[in-house]
Amino acid sequence: MIRLHRHSPIGLDLREKHVYAAQLVGDRAHRLAKLPVEIVRDGSDGGASFERLWEVLERRGFTGRRVVLAAPRSAVRSSVVSVPPGASTGVLDAIARSELARTHQMDPGSFELACWALPGTIGAVADAGGALACACPHDALLETLERFGVIGVSVEAVDLESQAVARACRALIGGSTGALRVVAELGWTQSLLMVMIDSTVLYERAIPECALASLRTDIERVLGVGEFEAERAIFARGRSGFADDSARCASRVRALMDDYMGSIAGELAMSIEYAARRHGVADAAEVLLIGPGANLPGVAEHLGASCEAPARVVRPGALVDGAENAGIADDPALVVALGLAGWNGRG
Repeated sequence: MIRLHRHSPIGLDLREKHVYAAQLVGDRAHRLAKLPVEIVRDGSDGGASFERLWEVLERRGFTGRRVVLAAPRSAVRSSVVSVPPGASTGVLDAIARSELARTHQMDPGSFELACWALPGTIGAVADAGGALACACPHDALLETLERFGVIGVSVEAVDLESQAVARACRALIGGSTGALRVVAELGWTQSLLMVMIDSTVLYERAIPECALASLRTDIERVLGVGEFEAERAIFARGRSGFADDSARCASRVRALMDDYMGSIAGELAMSIEYAARRHGVADAAEVLLIGPGANLPGVAEHLGASCEAPARVVRPGALVDGAENAGIADDPALVVALGLAGWNGRG
């Protein structure tokens, strides 16, 4: 029998400055792209940005009209809920929906729900089963879904960013070893820490004060340059690029970058300590870096040394075969889109 490899849905990660897109054929990358398209989610442009996005995707060789999206991060609400040991999926969902509605004052039927059991904890909560429940209100999705529908695109699923990252990184994580990992997504408007045991997400924490946009603005002010030149200073030179610079502003730029990385390192160290204590993990954690900020020169070495945990930058080429021929293979900002493309309805 001849086996036909079907193209996956297109994973679309809609961000502030770019759209990141990925598509698979079987287990291989078909297309990867970083697109300079700003999506107007509220439809105030009459849907023009969605039409422009699809034109660009077709020119880049993406196939089909099915997509999987990430839930808007700002709209997602989450809670850890207590559940009876051995509770069925139906019972777990019912408890999680009721608890989220109560905690966040939402109508139980007004949001999409995702929940999963957490590994056992230790200490006073050892006897209580726990689950992480996440909700995304329908109102936060409807405009985007409608805009894609108008241009004839089927949204197959709206997935959680953390689940997409865990899915994409399974090739690195391997089997069930009980290892603790923290994925740090270093983004433009905030950083996000996703704490996992194996590929199970324990919790995530947003850090708005650790934002590349803020770092860029500060460097613009210090160097007296525009946005483009400031970004070049961040990504082309990095902290070490100013080490031997005798210019008066060099030490101030180094200090800004030190503050940015130091804040992230401090948050990483606290998250590792808390998760290790709560879940009884003795082994050292591993830090995986994704997002545009993971392109900063020397960021893995700096953060790894600061929080005393091995750290590495995760790139699509390490996660899926064929990435080198599918477009941009080395950009860690594409990891979420790659995980979205790998959605198959079973998690």
